[in-house]
Amino acid sequence: MSDFRLPTLVRISMIEGGAGVARAVADAAGRAGRHALELHDGLDIGADEIGLRVVFMLPGTIWRPPFEGLRAGGWSARLRSVFFEAAVPPGHYDRRAAHAYVQATLASARDRFHPALHRKRKTGPTAVADAILDGVLERLEAERETAGRPEW
Repeated sequence: MSDFRLPTLVRISMIEGGAGVARAVADAAGRAGRHALELHDGLDIGADEIGLRVVFMLPGTIWRPPFEGLRAGGWSARLRSVFFEAAVPPGHYDRRAAHAYVQATLASARDRFHPALHRKRKTGPTAVADAILDGVLERLEAERETAGRPEW
């Protein structure tokens, strides 16, 4: 088994609970995740950098998250990352609402990132993860006006 892994400090992903998930939220979260991966290109990421992982939990017909909103999850020593879980409330979201929801959730995760590290007594540089997440939020803000158009 290889010990090579791509150094992704900011990962935005999702868990879907089966049929009936909020597809617009899944699309918006996927777009934010792709932005995060693109922003990693060309960065010099140190081995001691601390990362951030945000998992959008989309309710469906098979499974629903046991809570709603954003909560700080655990700490992964192997990934040197803090996890945040964002349980999406059930319901219908149009593209604009989904885009706004993902953007607001990521902004909240950014605001809670450093307090979560402090609470978990973890120290280390976070400048690269902060810059990547700020870049994702800037891209989402730039796309906000086109979020409701079919070509988006």
